[in-house]
Amino acid sequence: MTHATRPAAYLRLSRTPHAAALTATTGYPLARAAQSRGWPVPAALFIDYGSTAPSGGPALRRLTAAIEAGRYDALLLAGTGSLMSSDTPQLMRLLRRCTRNGIPVALVLPADH
Repeated sequence: MTHATRPAAYLRLSRTPHAAALTATTGYPLARAAQSRGWPVPAALFIDYGSTAPSGGPALRRLTAAIEAGRYDALLLAGTGSLMSSDTPQLMRLLRRCTRNGIPVALVLPADH
């Protein structure tokens, strides 16, 4: 298992009436997922709400820049919504930067929490 000291987390939610409530309850499962990997609680949570821009949502773009700048050393992708979107080109840029910089990426599925 890779030792991380500054993990970040990314979550993409659809625009629903329940999105705000889900956001409020996301921190604890992500903290548990990080701790189960031997990582501290994520230092930052990047959330996009229903972005359909091909360049990715603003949070995904900020996270990609932060990973490239070396601000985080591990990444949790929360739920399949983080993977299944029209933001695929930006997500692939993020994953390439993680690979290039040796940053471990973990997918946190609902069963993980």
